[in-house]
Order: sequence, then structure tokens, then C-alpha cells
Amino acid sequence: MRLTSTANAWIDWMRPKHLDQVLDIEAESFDEPWDENEFLQHTTDPYCFGLALLRRTPLSTDQVMAFAVVRRKLKSWRLLNFAVLKSARRQKVGSALMEEIKHRHRAAHLLGITGPWIADDVDEENLQMQLFLRSHKFQAKRITRNGHGAGIDTYTMVFKQPKQQRKA
Repeated sequence: MRLTSTANAWIDWMRPKHLDQVLDIEAESFDEPWDENEFLQHTTDPYCFGLALLRRTPLSTDQVMAFAVVRRKLKSWRLLNFAVLKSARRQKVGSALMEEIKHRHRAAHLLGITGPWIADDVDEENLQMQLFLRSHKFQAKRITRNGHGAGIDTYTMVFKQPKQQRKA
């Protein structure tokens, strides 16, 4: 996996053994967190995958620092869930995971497996995620009124892969 910031960290598929740590990160990150069933429903869906950024601890155990759940569609990929351990925020952990998602998406796009877009629906109140996505070249393309219920609007943030440069 492509994580260059430290030799003790890497990105791998999210596995059932990571679920307890993922649920802890989810609970500390969201007011209405997913439960175990929601994670299992998405990560066992053949059109979805989960990634985890892991760090080796001094006790030689793997600690989940961040995770993402992504749905593959014919024309785009959609971020369903993305969170970083609170103690690891502002340390480029989320950026490393996002760059891996963009790298994998670019490979799938170049193979003609998917279209050029990655999208995420972000609550209007989640300014941190909006700014994070914007720093990764996502743009707000649509507002959905009452997008997740409870009277909260959502912004559809979209990243488009750059066109491949052809050599002359």
C-alpha cells in the first residue's frame, strides 16, 4: 500500500478484526453513528469496500487510525463513511487515506471500470468534512434539502479525476 509518511503505518482492506476499533472511531466522530450491522451490510456488499489506515503499536498490534467505506458504481464512486481517530486528526492521516482512495479510483477509471467522479454527501453542519474534501479538490455541486432527514441539508461534494495527459 502507498503510505509514505511512516514505516509503521499502512492502508489495507477493512477486515472483521478491525470492526471494534472502527465502531469506536465512528462513535467518537458522529452524533448518529453506524452500528455493527450497517458496517457489515456495506462491507459484505460486492459493490462496496472498506479501507483502514493502520499503525503498528509498540505491542505489535494493529491500531486503526482511520477508515473509509466506498460504494463502486458504474459512473462514479461514493464515499459512504469516512472517519479519523480523534487523536490522529490534523496529522495527515485522513489525507493519506483519501489519496489512496483517489489512486485506486484513478486506476479503475483508466481501466474503464468506472466514471471519473468520486462523490460524498456531507451534512451542512459538518464543516470539518466540507473543508477536508475541498482541500482534496472536491467541489460542492448540489444541495439536497433535508438530505439525511431531521431537517439537515446535505451538500454533494464531487471530485473529478483529471483527464489523462497524452504524450505527443
